[in-house]
Order: sequence, then C-alpha cells, then structure tokens
Amino acid sequence: MPPWIGESLQYVPILVFRQNEFEGIIPFQLCQLKLLRILDMSENHLFGSIPPCIIDAMAPAEYDLYDPFNAYRQSMMFLHGKVQQWERESWLPPGINNADVDTLSYLDLSSNELNGTIP
Repeated sequence: MPPWIGESLQYVPILVFRQNEFEGIIPFQLCQLKLLRILDMSENHLFGSIPPCIIDAMAPAEYDLYDPFNAYRQSMMFLHGKVQQWERESWLPPGINNADVDTLSYLDLSSNELNGTIP
C-alpha cells in the first residue's frame, strides 16, 4: 500500500481498498487520517500487526477482524454481513441513540495474513 495515502488523504472519512492486491504491512501513515471512520482493506495480502494508532484514531468502536458488527447482529439490518443502507430508526441497536451513530466506526481487515492482537 503506498505510504502517500496517509499523507495526501488526511480528511477522507471512508477508505475502501478491498481486493486491491496490496501486499505488505499496514502503513503507519494511515494514522494521519484524522476523519477516518470506515476502513475496508479486506481480501488483500497484508501481514504483520495492526498499528495501534489506527485503532486509537477510529475509537470508540466495536472491532472484529472477521465481522466488525458481530455484537449487534441481532438488532441491525444486514445485507451480505455489512450494513449497506439504513434509516437511523430502523437499525439502531438497543441503548444506542442518534447522537452515538456519528461515532460508530467500521474496520474490515478480513482475508489477510495479519498476526498479533488487536490494539
């Protein structure tokens, strides 16, 4: 993955790099993405560990390398395992109000060769 992504795209809220044949480690430059809320780098050839700064930058959120929304599965509307479209009133899980929706984040690193713990 080219390191310029973190340097040139600092204010991008959504990055989808699914199936791009990226190889190597997750670059620390992604930590510079100040507004990043959705990051999908699944189905690439990434290895190594997840930089802690990425998780810190995207917090608060529920993380799972395979299914990021596993904890909310029973109370959310899903299409192909991911929230595709929603109306706030139709998919909010119990205990989450509209004010909290803007802080939810999504991280999909599935189908890679990452190791280590989730920071």
